[in-house]
Amino acid sequence: MRVEFIFSQQIFDNTSDESQSLSSELNEQFLDLNSKFDETINQLNNKKNNINENQLNIIKSKNTLLLLSDLPLTSDEKSQILSEIENNLFNQDSIYNESLQEQLNIIKSIKDEYTILSDQKKFSQNQNSIETKLENLYINFLNLENKIEKDLKQTELEEYEIIDNKIVKIKELLKNSELENNIQNINN
Repeated sequence: MRVEFIFSQQIFDNTSDESQSLSSELNEQFLDLNSKFDETINQLNNKKNNINENQLNIIKSKNTLLLLSDLPLTSDEKSQILSEIENNLFNQDSIYNESLQEQLNIIKSIKDEYTILSDQKKFSQNQNSIETKLENLYINFLNLENKIEKDLKQTELEEYEIIDNKIVKIKELLKNSELENNIQNINN
């Protein structure tokens, strides 16, 4: 949303140096407003893109985790799938690094359990531990997904506020320009 104003004869009927100076000053104010607005919107867009990317990766990981629980796979195959989830989460440049680190720790723990499961015969005890950890991991993914959704909504609200503020500032500048023009017309 970019707004540019060039004040010409519409607002300033008088071509005096004063009105040209005022027009120039107003144009500078609008350009400054646009510049600040564009910079802020670009920052918010980057933030939203990062949030959306994180959300997508969490959803993928969560869905893969569901498949892991539902498919009859060997411990090695399950460990391989967990490694893929782990790599996906680890390679993210994220504002949620702390939460993702928790997930990575749980995944490592589950993978360790699968390794023990392959080596030992204590199947039922380890299987229960793995299932509990998988449930915790899934719940953590859900919680993180909810947090990301809230952050996205908050960022969108910030964006709307910035747009509203710009509109208010534009109205103020226009009002001031009309007032200045009227004062100049009275003085002439």
